[in-house]
Amino acid sequence: MPAKFLERDLSGRGRLDLYDDDFIPALAKKYGVSVQALMFRLQYLGYVEG
Repeated sequence: MPAKFLERDLSGRGRLDLYDDDFIPALAKKYGVSVQALMFRLQYLGYVEG
């Protein structure tokens, strides 16, 4: 999950809603990773506070 690609996918979304039942799992599927792996990456990049 390259940071540049995630930045592109998240642009224009405003605040990231972690309880969005559609977006987070769809994004994880797009990258072929688990939701947990995606959340870890988003946290590492500063999109989510831990």
